[in-house]
Amino acid sequence: MKKTVVLLMSVVVSLSLLALPVSCGTKAPAKRTIVDSIGRSVKVPSEVNRVACLVGPSYDRTFMLGEKDKIAMVGFAQSKWAELLNPELKKIPVATNAKSPNIEELLKRNIDVVFTWADPEPLQAMTNAGIPALAALTSESALTTAENFIKGFKEETNLYAKVLGKDAESRAKKYFKYLDDVVERVTSVTKKLSESEKPRVYYVRGPELLSTHGKCSNTRWYVEMAGGNLVSKGLETLIPSVSIEQVIAWDPDIILMGRLNSTEPIMKDPAWSRIKAVKNDKVYVNPNGVFYWDYSSEGPLFLMYLAKTFHPDKFKDIDMVKEVKNFYSQFYDYELTTEQANKILQYKDP
Repeated sequence: MKKTVVLLMSVVVSLSLLALPVSCGTKAPAKRTIVDSIGRSVKVPSEVNRVACLVGPSYDRTFMLGEKDKIAMVGFAQSKWAELLNPELKKIPVATNAKSPNIEELLKRNIDVVFTWADPEPLQAMTNAGIPALAALTSESALTTAENFIKGFKEETNLYAKVLGKDAESRAKKYFKYLDDVVERVTSVTKKLSESEKPRVYYVRGPELLSTHGKCSNTRWYVEMAGGNLVSKGLETLIPSVSIEQVIAWDPDIILMGRLNSTEPIMKDPAWSRIKAVKNDKVYVNPNGVFYWDYSSEGPLFLMYLAKTFHPDKFKDIDMVKEVKNFYSQFYDYELTTEQANKILQYKDP
């Protein structure tokens, strides 16, 4: 009889334990849904502590939003300025393949979220492995007007902020106010220009001299807002290749050189000597800081730089050294010297 009672009590205890909530000691991490740049709904941890910044501007965006300590992997080696501003960057591992990351590598690093491209296969592979992966670059097809470009730029930045948390979202609001002020400061002047007052601009996307940017690129809208006319704006692809004969036919007034730290490849090449910009010594190297200005958080600086380059008489009030120092202080938490600001403007390393 005693054995029967003990057995029954044991069964009752077992059933009672089974009735306890599953969350007792095994509670799953809270999650929230983020919609990425191509409209995918992705569940990410409510608290994100380790991110992989694989796509182009993702390191820069995360750094600008004040969340450098959450960066656990990068897609490629960053600039010397990025290393100066964040000494810990040298310790952060670089992915063996940024566009198609190694799943085991991401799991080993305990990555909470991956900021990546919109390529379907890598996105699916990460999703299958249970790794939240977000397409985090605005599609060029959305960049149909200057207004849409600014809207997309903000949405892209806001995607990072939502993932990274409330402090990042607060920082993003401050950044958007700054961006809006710069856009208004520049376009309030340039919108009054006649077409004949706008210089024709050829943009070297770089590093190849004959790679440029097409109609749905950040560069097109920066150039137009700054009061210029991008000669390649009729080309469909984002990074088209052109011939020297085409550039000669365009005969731009100004040439801007992205991702190259010297004008010599053009100025010393006889093939370019017939072009108006070369004849008039109006070939300029793009500034370069934490990331390339045509895609980075430093875009507002790029807009002011272009406006002053295109229309120096109309933007005498813009002091680019002062503007660069102010931006780095506000959004990169770093106090540049005047010498350092000048180096950034001249695409020189620290």
